[in-house]
Amino acid sequence: VNYGYGLVRKEKKDYAKAIEYLEKASSKDPAFLPILSNLGEAYQLMGQDRQAISVLERALKISDADKGTLLLLARSYQNLEDYGKAAVFYERLASIKPVKDEVYQNLGICYGREGKLAQAHYHFGLYFLKLGELQKARFHFQKADELAANDPDLRRMINEARGPLRSKEKTSGND
Repeated sequence: VNYGYGLVRKEKKDYAKAIEYLEKASSKDPAFLPILSNLGEAYQLMGQDRQAISVLERALKISDADKGTLLLLARSYQNLEDYGKAAVFYERLASIKPVKDEVYQNLGICYGREGKLAQAHYHFGLYFLKLGELQKARFHFQKADELAANDPDLRRMINEARGPLRSKEKTSGND
């Protein structure tokens, strides 16, 4: 019952009440992933990212590959401007297919804020490629390639990511 009330309150944007009910539900069933992920999200929506992280890390112990939990953790760390930790969770999400566009976009942002510009441009390239914005994807892949001169692994990844661009150029002539 508390879980249901918590979901309703969260849906109504009454996050304080949602947290109250979801905390009660969590005390009754502390290992139920949906309760923990919704509780973490409610804390996050209240702007209480440290509490969200605490709850979401408990959820991660239940399922370390739950995409919702990983995304919420990444967002909370990004909200706290801990871009390195946020990138770790976004990278985990990027390894689980299908990948949401926002994962690549936020990886670009996080790496950019950390001064890792080659990785930032690479992920922005992936983001724009997924959106079908081929000119922007080309630009970012080119910048990533220039900046990754001393990183053969990243250059290989960039080259692989450019593959779909090359095949589209051949079929359409130019973008």
